[in-house]
Amino acid sequence: MSSQREDKTTELWTRDEWSIYRNALPLQPNRIDITRLEGDFAYALIDSLLKGRVFEMMADPPFPIAQELQSLYFEARASERGRGNQPFGLGFPLFLTKDEQGEAIAAPLFIWNLSIEPSPRHIGRWPISRKPFQPLSFNRFLTTYWDQSAGAGLTARFDAALASGSIDAGMLVKLCNEASEMLSLEQVSQGIAVANAPTLGELGRLIQQPQVHWSGILGLYRPHQHLFIAPAQKDREEESGPPPAHTLGLLPLDPFQSTALNTVFKQETTLVTGLAGAGRTHLALHLLSNALSNGQRCLVVAPRLPALRQIQQRLEQLGFGRLSFLLRDTAQDLPLFTEIIRASANAKEPELSYSQDEYRLLVARAERLKRKLDDNYLSTRAFVFGPYNWTETVGLYLKSIRKEGKELLATQLNTQDYRFSYQEYEQLGQAITSCQGLLSDENVLRSPLNNLHQGIFLRMEKEEALPFIEEKTKALLERALKLRQWYINRVGTYSELLSGHYEQYYQEHARRLALLNDRIGESYGRFGEAFEVSGLGALKLKRVFSGNAKA
Repeated sequence: MSSQREDKTTELWTRDEWSIYRNALPLQPNRIDITRLEGDFAYALIDSLLKGRVFEMMADPPFPIAQELQSLYFEARASERGRGNQPFGLGFPLFLTKDEQGEAIAAPLFIWNLSIEPSPRHIGRWPISRKPFQPLSFNRFLTTYWDQSAGAGLTARFDAALASGSIDAGMLVKLCNEASEMLSLEQVSQGIAVANAPTLGELGRLIQQPQVHWSGILGLYRPHQHLFIAPAQKDREEESGPPPAHTLGLLPLDPFQSTALNTVFKQETTLVTGLAGAGRTHLALHLLSNALSNGQRCLVVAPRLPALRQIQQRLEQLGFGRLSFLLRDTAQDLPLFTEIIRASANAKEPELSYSQDEYRLLVARAERLKRKLDDNYLSTRAFVFGPYNWTETVGLYLKSIRKEGKELLATQLNTQDYRFSYQEYEQLGQAITSCQGLLSDENVLRSPLNNLHQGIFLRMEKEEALPFIEEKTKALLERALKLRQWYINRVGTYSELLSGHYEQYYQEHARRLALLNDRIGESYGRFGEAFEVSGLGALKLKRVFSGNAKA
C-alpha cells in the first residue's frame, strides 16, 4: 500500500466513525466489557471462539448490562437495515499504547463477528451466537499503524495467518508474541488470560508501556477492510471491450440526464452529482437497461441498502428482476446466491422469437430518430443571436414588434442589405439611440410651418388659422394613414403568400431528403459496406457483345 494511502487510512482511524478500532474501551456507549456478564460467560465465549465452534450461548446479565445489550441489538439491527451488514462482534485482545500526541490507544487486535437476538421466552436474556458464515478479521488500522511506526510487515503476517485457516489459542498467542517482538515490547512471552478492561485511572498507567491486554469488548465493528484495498490499476495492454451497439434505454430522460448520458458514452469515468430528487437513480436505471440490452455486466455500489433495494425493485418492474441480485453481505448471502445460480443454470432459457437482423435495423432506426430529436432540441438551446438562444431570440422579436409592426419597416428596408448578425443589431441600436435627439420635436433644421400655404398667414387670424390647420392636417393624415396601411397590408400579404409558396416546396424537398437519408441508412445497415460502393457507377460493362474487351 502506498504511503499516501496509508496516511489517508490513518487519518480515518481518528474519526468518530471508526473510533472503536482506535479506542474500544467501554468508556463510551454501545461498548461492553465481556467480564461484566454473569459468571464464566466471558471465558466460555473466548474458549468457543478460539476453538472455531458454531455455538449459541445464553447471556443472563444484570439489568444495567441487559439494557446495554438491548441498545447494542437495536443499533446493530438499524445498521443491518441501512448498510446490509450486521456489525455486532467481539474485539479481543486490546493493544494499549499512546500516540505521538499522548492520546491513549486501546485498539482491538482481532474482531469476531457475532449475532445477538432477544430471547423469545425470557425477558432480559440475550442469546449470543456465531454462525458458520460469520468472518474473523483483524484490525487493519492497528497493523497499518504498526507498519508505519516500526516498519514491521505485520499486516502481511496477519493476512497470511487468516488465509491459513481459523485462529486458535496457539496461533493467537504466537501472533501476539511475534508482534511484541517486532515492536520491541517488554512483554514478549505471554499467554491468554481474560482480564477486565482497564478503568480510566488504570489506563494512564498501562499506556506508559505499550502492551497486549487480554480484554474483550462487545461492540459494533463495521467492516473496514475495503478501506485498505488499493484501487485496481488498468492494464495498458488490456484491450477495451467493444463499443455498445446502441445508446438507447427504457426510460425517458430530461435534458440534464440526457447530457450526462452522452458524457458517459464519451468518457471512461463520469461523475454525476445532484441534490435529492434530481433524478440520479432514474439515470442509473436507464444506464443499467442500456448496458443489459448490450450484453454487458453491471455492478451498482451504494453506501446505503435502501438505495440498492429501490433500484432492484425498479429493475423488477422493468422486467430485469431475474438478472439482478442484491448483495448485502458477502458471507451471509453466498449460499442464497449459489442457489440462484444453480437454479438459473437448470432453468430453460426463454426462446427468442425475433430476428437479429430486424432488431439491428430497428435499433439503427431508433438511433437516427434519437439523434434527430436531440439535434432539434439542441438547436433551440444553442446561441443563435449573440448571447440569445432561439427561444430568447423569438422573445426579443415579439417584444420589439409590440412597439412597431414589421410591415412598415419592410417597405423601407431591403433585406439583402443586412447580414442579420448580433454585431449589426447592436450597431443599429446604437445608431437609433444617437439619432433620437436629432429626430425629436425640438431643434429641427427646418420648420414644418414652411409647408403651409402663405394665404393662411395673410388672410386668417391666429384664432381662425389654428383650428383650420389642425382640421385639415387631421383629415389629410387619416387619408394618408389609410392609404399607407392599405399599401403595407397588400405588400405584406403578397410577401407572406410568396414565402409560403416557396416554403411549401422547400419543406417537401427537405422531407424527401430526410426520407432518402433514412432509407440509405437502413439499406446500409441491411447490406453492409457493399451497399456503399454499389450503384450505377459501379457497374462497368465492357464490350458485352464483343469478345475483344480491352482493359
